[in-house]
Amino acid sequence: MTESQDDAASHRHKDRHRGGSPRLRLKNSLTQSEHPERGFTFWKACPCKVEQRKVLSGDGDAPDLREYCMSRWTTRRPECFGSIAEALPNFTTRSCKLLATGYASLIERGDGGIPPKNGLDITDFAPAMANVALTAVTLGSACIFRIAGEALLQRFGQNLVGVDYYKLVDPVRRGHAMRSMELVVSTPCGFRTELLQRYDNGEEHTAEACAFPLRSDEPGIDGFIFLADEQLDQPQVSSAIRPCMIESVVTRRDFIDLGFGTDTSYEDLVPRDAPA
Repeated sequence: MTESQDDAASHRHKDRHRGGSPRLRLKNSLTQSEHPERGFTFWKACPCKVEQRKVLSGDGDAPDLREYCMSRWTTRRPECFGSIAEALPNFTTRSCKLLATGYASLIERGDGGIPPKNGLDITDFAPAMANVALTAVTLGSACIFRIAGEALLQRFGQNLVGVDYYKLVDPVRRGHAMRSMELVVSTPCGFRTELLQRYDNGEEHTAEACAFPLRSDEPGIDGFIFLADEQLDQPQVSSAIRPCMIESVVTRRDFIDLGFGTDTSYEDLVPRDAPA
């Protein structure tokens, strides 16, 4: 046996001793180390439990799981509102209405320009803060939570501050999610979305979210996104352990023109059974 063959055999022996194949260790590492507590992960979110177990057990191939997941989705182009005033009658939740109304006032006070993050007085949005977040966007790289309200922390089951939002989105949808957030900063524009959120106790709830841009004066940060995300149907929590959200998917998106246009070529990835 050559030295390289001997090394390979030694590694295989260590793999068996540690309790699995290299692929199994990789999957376990992603599941356990990225979110060590109850939290929002793609592997927990995947609806195909049989295929999920095959991949996590080292049987079957990961591409099969990806192909299955892709069969869940279809592309859809968002509608567009010509202004926040035009969009407001379509908002449903208190938090999104307050955020959109307050943001419209910021634009008006700034003579139509995008408000700077450093000029934001967060106390103006106090009634909505439980469902509000602020993220810092670096184009082509990351969307990091700087602020996250208590209701969001409870639903996600983890502290979001410092977390990259893109890592909370499953890999199949991640590119679409990244582009939608980057369009808010780079166009700039806003959006309103309708969401389907699934929980680890089997419950499903609908939610509404909206997002608007803020200018950045920070080096390496291309812009900030001020957003709200509130459930349309508030669940009655009867146990001491709150259900943890394992998946949140966009079922509808509407862009909001802030005076700079919108990208009409963008396509969302939505569930095939999402209502038109």
